[in-house]
Amino acid sequence: MKKLKLNLFMIAAIAIAAVTMSFKMVADPTTYHYVSNSTAAGAFATVSNWAEGEGDCGPTGNKPCDIEVPDGSSLSAELAGKNNAQVLAINPSSRRN
Repeated sequence: MKKLKLNLFMIAAIAIAAVTMSFKMVADPTTYHYVSNSTAAGAFATVSNWAEGEGDCGPTGNKPCDIEVPDGSSLSAELAGKNNAQVLAINPSSRRN
């Protein structure tokens, strides 16, 4: 009886481990910070104007501050084809002067 309980316990542990391992862990998004002073048309969508990491942001200003790029995407994919207003709308509460 003891051996049967031990075997059932081991089977349950293996099943729990298998189910747990089958879930994909969600990676954190990557944050990019706008590092340029340019507000020229199209500047906010220029990938070279951004650096990985967080910046000193506020709720107001005329330039973007931070953008989070989901895992599996890229900064260029998130900015592609967008004008300055559309880039600002990605994260409207993150602006800087």
